Amino acid sequence: MARKKLDEKEFTKSPSKKKKFVAEVKKNPKLELFAFTPKQGEYISAIDKSATVITLGSAGTGKTFIPTIKAVQMLESNEISKIILTRPLVSVGKTAGLLPGTMDEKLEPWFRPFLDVIIESIGFGKYECHRKNGKIVFAPLEQMQGRSFKDAFIILDEAQNCTSFELKMFLTRLGENCKTVVDGDVRQKSLQEKKCGLAEVIAMIRLYSLPIPIVEFTLEDVVRSDQCAMWISAFESYEHGESHLPAFVQKRIAPGV
Repeated sequence: MARKKLDEKEFTKSPSKKKKFVAEVKKNPKLELFAFTPKQGEYISAIDKSATVITLGSAGTGKTFIPTIKAVQMLESNEISKIILTRPLVSVGKTAGLLPGTMDEKLEPWFRPFLDVIIESIGFGKYECHRKNGKIVFAPLEQMQGRSFKDAFIILDEAQNCTSFELKMFLTRLGENCKTVVDGDVRQKSLQEKKCGLAEVIAMIRLYSLPIPIVEFTLEDVVRSDQCAMWISAFESYEHGESHLPAFVQKRIAPGV
């Protein structure tokens, strides 16, 4: 699939920040971002222009990859002092204690989607250095109460598994010079007998016209692979009792295409 390269102006409007960004990309081309779909371009632009962004969509759309690269860009160009990665650990209560190692080592598998991207972009040595210096932080959502954050890029992953109380607690932790991305898929919540906090936050944003962009990915934005798009579509079509996959998915998986 051809990819559309974003103009550098999409990354920053500030000449000084743009200069830092261009310098970092020249040193490490893996920090450069590309939009494979118009919706990804909208997502990157929203992150650049807004302090908080909500993004919705299924696996393989870049909803975690894009803000992680953006966070590394800003850390490497000294626009922020740390990256904070958080998510609700829905099942960790029964399993984390059985895993070997320190608490950070126990939690690391839950943050693997972030870590793979960070290590690929800056290397394991630099990642380890940032971790030891407190510049890359794992912060399970359950441990955030009472804390406050500033000068940071914060990513809340799997937010569909947050209650309203947890999202209120998280969103009221944010301080000065914080860039925040909240991502999730409200169709895939693991909460049992509880309302989806992410759905309620989205309802509030729309009801009160809050200046928070909501970027919604669709199946057409799945860029991980044709196999990924096929299986997501198959599961969704089967759950809805549909007898055929969408035409664009059939075209993607057709032999010889």
